[in-house]
Amino acid sequence: MGNTVNREKLQHKLWSFTKKDKSLHRKSKYSYVRHTLKNWQLAQGDLLEVIGVTDQCVIVRKLSVKSIKLHKSGSKYVPVELTKTVKKLEEEPWYFGNVTKRTQAKRYLLEQRNGPGSFLVWKKAKNSFYYLSVKCDGIAWHYKITEDDKSFYLVERKKFLSVSELVDSYSRDPDGLCEQLNKPCAKVEISPPLVCKGKEWEIERSSLEKVEKLDSGEFGEVWKGIWKNKTEVAIKEFPGKIYKRPDLQS
Repeated sequence: MGNTVNREKLQHKLWSFTKKDKSLHRKSKYSYVRHTLKNWQLAQGDLLEVIGVTDQCVIVRKLSVKSIKLHKSGSKYVPVELTKTVKKLEEEPWYFGNVTKRTQAKRYLLEQRNGPGSFLVWKKAKNSFYYLSVKCDGIAWHYKITEDDKSFYLVERKKFLSVSELVDSYSRDPDGLCEQLNKPCAKVEISPPLVCKGKEWEIERSSLEKVEKLDSGEFGEVWKGIWKNKTEVAIKEFPGKIYKRPDLQS
């Protein structure tokens, strides 16, 4: 029988649909199999376009991505009470709108509270491409999400109609990713301004992590860094030859 599924045995299938006008997005709340639909099945992850609404049903047609073309099936009626509103991309817990650089995504992911498979989606400022960043074996991996002809994909053989559908798929099956998508990356609270208290004028070198080299010159290097895994700081490193005063030597 292979991958063929008997229509009479379909159970617990979830599906979602989109509507072009007014950007209406919805998703099913319950299992639903309608035996009167001949040669028309709803499976997990199927996208539907709403083309009409009645008092009790929505009129939809199923969308699918094949090659680079958008295919649409015939329209069908689906009970409206089995659907719910789907979040916009900006409302998804795994979308980080404030992240625009790879180093920022890495900083969020590598926090200790994020386990293997933690992930986030962000948009690069320079080229406006979406990226999927995943934590695997203590390392942050970054995957470019290509947008092409109304589809989104990591590899061309596996295309999706939305970023949310892409995330849902790789949450069920890693299919080549370094790790199966598990939980959204934890949001980092904005730290208050650093205030020195008492005589705490020095910090431990081990509490600093260098992230990106910003500049260098005769008098040392300037790095973008992280203090105590959460606060962005600038780190200035001086060459050893200038430490001639005894009170500056360690």
